[in-house]
Amino acid sequence: MVSTDANGFSGTSDGEFKVAAFKIRMRDTSVLPETVADIPVYFDNLDGTLVYSGSVDIGFNQSICWVLDVLFNGTVLASAAQYQYHIDDGRVSISFAASSPITQSGILAWLRVRTTTQEWGSTQINPANALVNELEVVKNVPANLAIKSLSALGINGSGNSAVAGDHMTYTAWGGNPPYTWEVDHPELAEISPDGVLHALKSGVVTVSVRDVPGARGRASELTIYDTRVGIRDTTVKVFNGKASVPVYIGALPSGKSFSALSGRIVPGYNTIIDSMVVSSSASLCATWMMAQRKDQDAVVIAASSSQQVNTGGVLVRVDLYFNNTVRAYDAIRLDLQDLVL
Repeated sequence: MVSTDANGFSGTSDGEFKVAAFKIRMRDTSVLPETVADIPVYFDNLDGTLVYSGSVDIGFNQSICWVLDVLFNGTVLASAAQYQYHIDDGRVSISFAASSPITQSGILAWLRVRTTTQEWGSTQINPANALVNELEVVKNVPANLAIKSLSALGINGSGNSAVAGDHMTYTAWGGNPPYTWEVDHPELAEISPDGVLHALKSGVVTVSVRDVPGARGRASELTIYDTRVGIRDTTVKVFNGKASVPVYIGALPSGKSFSALSGRIVPGYNTIIDSMVVSSSASLCATWMMAQRKDQDAVVIAASSSQQVNTGGVLVRVDLYFNNTVRAYDAIRLDLQDLVL
């Protein structure tokens, strides 16, 4: 290139300039993680040259995205050319030969890509080695494809344990509704589109949610039990220094039963109990063989039978023996621990 000023002084550039009549270019774009998107490859024919053939390589970082397919519907090649493509690691090569000349600009092809699962990062989509009519110079214009960050999606639940048959409600926050709810073990629990979970049978499940853009959230694990066993808040009458407190078991799911149990009865700190004895009288375990031993203040029990129990009711009874300091309205705590059926 030579430049001359008004006084006649001139200068020459150090090297040659290549003037291209064609451009193959990409546009900067952002895509959500784990998404399939169609990315256009643009072809600019700047002076209407008759185009009969061409080729281009397009590179990308396949840790960010990878090409699934190349589409030509609605492109400048759709009706006037034969085309082919080859997808390799980090690169796709496109070539074409036209039966009638192409003179217009437009979309050369669509790259159908899938993005990574990670919620950050970018890659340059880089056209290179482009030729038109085997000899014509083509300007390559790269662009960036960025992974669009998703919003933080949280879940509010109603506890970390449930019993088969229970219903629990989950709500999501921080995302873009409507939400899609899932459980990882649908044989153990099912969840409605509104986030209402129905526990089906025992096991451990995790509830997850996804919003419209694709943000995900996950609740802590939910442990589902077959039934409930516990000691209810109650008022008892002390007669001759003794009172009996029932331990209840809830209904069992269809097909579930048990014929052995073990566990511990632990009293809270008190100064009114002398001793505790676990009794099977008037209970579901009335005919069972039972052994028990004292472990400091606790009573450890084990019982078994040849008969299966498949109903709810009073499992056993805890007989409390009080000393003479007990008074009306005294209160104690009893905990059932380490129960195994």
